[in-house]
Amino acid sequence: MTASRCQAQPITANRVAGMPRESDSHGAGIATRTTRRAQADLDAGRLADAAGTLRLVVPMPDWDDYLSLALDEIRMYGADSLQVLRRLRALLLGLAEMLGDAPRAASVGRYLRHLDAIIERSPFDAEDRQSARQEDAQGLGLTRGRGGA
Repeated sequence: MTASRCQAQPITANRVAGMPRESDSHGAGIATRTTRRAQADLDAGRLADAAGTLRLVVPMPDWDDYLSLALDEIRMYGADSLQVLRRLRALLLGLAEMLGDAPRAASVGRYLRHLDAIIERSPFDAEDRQSARQEDAQGLGLTRGRGGA
């Protein structure tokens, strides 16, 4: 039996929200793997014989599963960190931009709205909540793109 798979065109994390290369930080490795999954054929669990007849279906994670696996624990344990929230926003906005109108973009949008709701319910004051909503691939609160100096 042969697996029928599409080869996704690899993309680097640099193309998603200016994230650094995987070797630059641990968080960038998540960005790299998540962006690759965003473009991958996730229907790889369908195996066919040489004639193309489907012979085996192996349950595989879908896009929502991968998004959850990549980000949930970071989001949960980093909910009180402005840096973590900024980096997650940068990753999610970059994924949304890369996916455009693709069906997987809706999941990214839902995740981003969930992240925004967490920021709203956080114990941060108004200034920190605003800061947490500013995407920043480095998480440092740099003023690029906000008109600051």
